[in-house]
Amino acid sequence: MISAYNKGELGKAFDIGFSFFHGISGAPQDFAKSREWFSKAAAGGNTAAMVKLGDIYSDSYGVKKNLPQAFKWYSLAAEKGDAEGQEKLGDMYYNGEAVKVSKLDAAKLYAKAAEKSSDYSPSSKLGRMYLLGDGIKKDPAGAMKWMLKSDELGDAGAAVDIAGLYSAGAGVKRSYSKAAEWLVKGANQGDTIAMRRLAEAYFAGEGIRKSKVEAYKWLSVVTAKETNPAAETLIKRVAASMSRSEMEEAKMQAPGLVKKFVTREDVEKKAYLKTIKGI
Repeated sequence: MISAYNKGELGKAFDIGFSFFHGISGAPQDFAKSREWFSKAAAGGNTAAMVKLGDIYSDSYGVKKNLPQAFKWYSLAAEKGDAEGQEKLGDMYYNGEAVKVSKLDAAKLYAKAAEKSSDYSPSSKLGRMYLLGDGIKKDPAGAMKWMLKSDELGDAGAAVDIAGLYSAGAGVKRSYSKAAEWLVKGANQGDTIAMRRLAEAYFAGEGIRKSKVEAYKWLSVVTAKETNPAAETLIKRVAASMSRSEMEEAKMQAPGLVKKFVTREDVEKKAYLKTIKGI
């Protein structure tokens, strides 16, 4: 790639920098060299290189952490319309890094990024800001718009917020059945908050056919996957209310669902956390 660059293929500068940054394509990992090549690419207008330079200074890759430099590079990328640069610059405004906190500016940048990004992150961030009124005017309809886009782009966690909006009738006509549908979707995508809330819906028969067996099954997944006091308390309540036949059915079906969603890493992480004082 370097020989191609030397022959005039200036677009190779980013690829060379990327190879040195990650230690791939036969290049050793060398952050100094990656910075050098990203700088060449950025000088030629490559916005992805500008973002990588921002990352280098923000996260101390081979250099001392320098947030003003990170802000500079993210700003340059954002000005040229780079969605990732806009999102990361938005993060700096949101957190007050190298600039005074301005959640309004953060929201504006997230909106620009969300319009064209193939990643759900900026849509999710903007949706939650509208949902909570976090630095901007609370807007349930706006929250729904961006959460739906976030879901379309693969954000399993968006289903919980969408379900909450339907359940509350915020920004949309109240519908417990639609709320339950979204919880089913989120649970089947592996989101444990969705699983617990779906179990609550099954236990109460809210928007979905009442089923203590289904409630127990989903809570079994959550309690196997992570330390979750709310789920642990609820599964005891559910179990105490079940008939013998319901419990037998749940005990037969729960292991299959647990196997589907709980990994060995989940089990090891939960066991490790239990060894930490206070967990």
